Amino acid sequence: MSFPPTISHTYNVTILNSTGKPLFSHTYEDDDGILDLELIPSHKSPLTSATASAATNTTKMSSNNTTTMSPSQQFTTWGPDFIGQIGIRTTGTFHIQGPMLIHNSPYSIRVSIISKDNQILQSPISETFVLPPSLTT
Repeated sequence: MSFPPTISHTYNVTILNSTGKPLFSHTYEDDDGILDLELIPSHKSPLTSATASAATNTTKMSSNNTTTMSPSQQFTTWGPDFIGQIGIRTTGTFHIQGPMLIHNSPYSIRVSIISKDNQILQSPISETFVLPPSLTT
């Protein structure tokens, strides 16, 4: 086995609240086959619809950042923060920041591999992980 692996994967990441309602979903392209993901809880107050609209328009101008918002939530994603040299084929860490892990309830994150080496999988491979509630009050 080579390190890092020489398999490219496309992942779909969905963050769900304690009732299973999706709060955020985004697709990530990873050249080394290993999804490095950092979750960053955000303690910001909810956005108004005018602020959300302005933020969405700003976000669309940058291809590496995505924001998904409703009046009660805001998520931002960016990355990777490092892309290796062509001969090494490494992809850095992707980041998701938003109102998660800040209430005293569990969240879950569903990660699905939807393509391998640019070939869409007929049956995506998925795993759901339970994220523990925040330990701070």
